This record gives sequence, structure tokens and C-alpha cells, in this order.
Amino acid sequence: MIKGSKLSLLTIVAALICLMLTTGASANGIYPNGAKTPPPPDWDSGNVLFIAEGDVSSTSFHASAVYLDSGGTSISNLGNGSISLSGYTYATQRVDTLGVRVTLQMWTGSEWVDIFQGASTTASNSANVHYNTTRSVTGGHYYRSNGYHWLTQGTFF
Repeated sequence: MIKGSKLSLLTIVAALICLMLTTGASANGIYPNGAKTPPPPDWDSGNVLFIAEGDVSSTSFHASAVYLDSGGTSISNLGNGSISLSGYTYATQRVDTLGVRVTLQMWTGSEWVDIFQGASTTASNSANVHYNTTRSVTGGHYYRSNGYHWLTQGTFF
């Protein structure tokens, strides 16, 4: 009976190893491309960067944003564990003040967490404002950028 148990255990272990090899498991983990977590649910949305991918941006404005024309954020892989993180806000005309604040988020495998928040960048009597910085990140993770855009014009916020 012990011989049969050992044989069954060896069969199970061999089957698991074969399964791992056929599903793309690697020494870096069980996820594709050496990722350290499973991909986030919105991976196909274009708003997420795996450290080896290209540019993304994400923008949304409140419906009452009369003077806000456009805005967005971007995250680009510079290689060697560095990224470029940027954001911009455009108004439909020169306004008293407008601003942008960019946040970098990392996927933990179950939720997005803020890992960096850029300084609030503002411009006065202008129709646009830009923010850009370079950051170091750890490879094998999914990242995204979010932007907060605002302006004041007279008594309008």
C-alpha cells in the first residue's frame, strides 16, 4: 500500500509540473511575461502599463466642467526601471487658474494602490498647464496613471 501511495504522489507531482510548463509558469512566478501578480481586470482597457509596454492615458471630467477642454495623463516606460509620468489640462479659454495633479498607481494583484502623487501644478491667466517627472519603479508590476484636473474662472470652480 505504501508503494501505491508513493506512485500516486509521484504521478500527481509529475502532472502538476507538466501543467505548470504548459501554462507558461516560469521561475519568476506563475503569471505571463514574468509578472509578479495576475493582470488587473481592466488590463485590456488601454489604461494600464505593464512595465514593458508603451504609453497610456486616462481622463474623465465632471459634466459641469464648462471651461475644461481636455486633459489627461501618460505613463511611458523609459527602460532600466524608470518611467516618465506626465499630465496636462487644457481650458477652452484663458482662465484665472488651472491645474493638474498626477497619481501613479500599482496593481497588487487585488487592488490599485497609490505609490506616488505628484505636486499640484498650476498656471495663472493661462489656457494650459503641464506636469512631467521621472520615477523609478519595480519591474514585473502593472502601473497606471490618474489625473485630477481643475480650474477657477471668476466665481466658477
